[in-house]
Amino acid sequence: MLKKILTISSRQLILAYAVISVLLFNSVFLKNLHIAEVGWLNIVGAAILLYCMEVIVYSLLFVKYITKPLLFLLLIGNTIVLYFMSGYNAAIDKIMIINAIQTDKGEVGELLQWNMLPYGILLILALLWLIKVKITYQSLRLEIKARIIMILSAGIIGGIIFGTNFKKIADFMDENKELRYYIVPSNYIGSVVSVAKIMIKAPDKVKILTKDIEQIPYWKDTNRKNLFIMIVGETARAYSFSLSGYTRNTNEPLNKYRQDMIVYDKMYSCGTSTAVSVPCIFSPYPRKQFTQKLTSYSENILDVFEKSGYDVIWKDANSGCKGVCNRVKTQIYCEYGSCMDIEMHKNFAQEVKASGKNMLVVFHQRGSHGPLYYKRYPAEFEKYTPVCRSANFKDCTQEELTNAYDNTIYYTSYVIADLIKEVKPLEKDYNIVLLYTSDHGETLGEGGKFLHGAPYENAPAKQKEVPFFIWMPKSTVENMNYDWKCLQSHQKDEISHDNLFHSLLGLGGLKIEDYDKGLDIFTRCRKK
Repeated sequence: MLKKILTISSRQLILAYAVISVLLFNSVFLKNLHIAEVGWLNIVGAAILLYCMEVIVYSLLFVKYITKPLLFLLLIGNTIVLYFMSGYNAAIDKIMIINAIQTDKGEVGELLQWNMLPYGILLILALLWLIKVKITYQSLRLEIKARIIMILSAGIIGGIIFGTNFKKIADFMDENKELRYYIVPSNYIGSVVSVAKIMIKAPDKVKILTKDIEQIPYWKDTNRKNLFIMIVGETARAYSFSLSGYTRNTNEPLNKYRQDMIVYDKMYSCGTSTAVSVPCIFSPYPRKQFTQKLTSYSENILDVFEKSGYDVIWKDANSGCKGVCNRVKTQIYCEYGSCMDIEMHKNFAQEVKASGKNMLVVFHQRGSHGPLYYKRYPAEFEKYTPVCRSANFKDCTQEELTNAYDNTIYYTSYVIADLIKEVKPLEKDYNIVLLYTSDHGETLGEGGKFLHGAPYENAPAKQKEVPFFIWMPKSTVENMNYDWKCLQSHQKDEISHDNLFHSLLGLGGLKIEDYDKGLDIFTRCRKK
């Protein structure tokens, strides 16, 4: 019996592995077809078509001396991908691969929970079997003949299914493009290749933004210095902000400062992940032109302010600046999420006074980063209960998950309010402007999706619609010659992260070749 289990022909291996691949590793893909309500007959047809394709591919790839190493890698890759797709219904594309490359130890630790144990046990057993099993092959002539028969048989069956349903399949996949990112292993193999191309292909030269900077101090009292604070939140979705209409008062700590705030109704992120959105926010490139590689080959808005004489500081409590802060002063807090966001602005007012210069300070928050939302706020801020305390969302009710997430938004509001409270006494000497947005949003089970990182074009709105508000005390409005009513009148405008690069330039009275006045939300409301 043991001998039979540990002996298998190459043809049996191909046919058996294709079954396992379709029914196990592609179970999330088939589940999403069911969610899309395509009907059981079409799901069965898709499974058979996928099986035929895999038989053809593995008949070509599983050759002597290569089969075991290749299968070893596939089993590891497929199992890891299956774990994340099963737990969070996550689509695997190039952005998700970049996220994985750039993640920190804290994020990895939160994602690797006990619910991964069954996957690990099955993987170890499969790899042990693979090491021990003897794969038998026929003579070269007979082996080639058998492979040709399998390829032709699978090709005919798959061709009939595809040919008779071509228009239906083409239309469905065109309307549901994201589904291709659930097909294993083509999703992660193709994504890894795409990332490799991004990393290898470099622009012809570094884009320098700071060679011709024109400074226009348009404010009245030029003895007052500028203090511009840019808060980049993490995983905060506009839908959960009471400032944006959410029924729960999640922004309650900010209510006392509401009269000095401009809150935009519609702000869209540059991406659905930190790896994309954070560098894109500070880049001169708009979302549709931006790629991660460009970050390394271009200066950004921080460089422009630094070269203009500003004291530029990046304060980070998250997973790093993704290359944005490489040339400016950087302060790292809460490594791997070991403390709370409020740690970043302790004694900040004294730091501002000690600088004695115009300042642009970026606070990169840990914010609402999942999956363990309950770890993002102190216990005393657990306003909504009960809460989810598991990285496996299947262990939690929708109410528990929403409560934990909403508590993170409430705490973020408190942190921002506390920062405003600290800098407000400085307004007699500084033009203070605080801007807040999030890098991307989050889905909490809506449509069966969790977390973020979905391919942008097909991503749920809750992953792309992010909060954006500006706090600007009246003394700043007056001294910087702004029309407050004009600023308020644009709160319903639809804007995006593309506006931030140009708006920060306009705010600082800085002009460079890449400045686009049409994307500057401040200049249009400056009094003549």
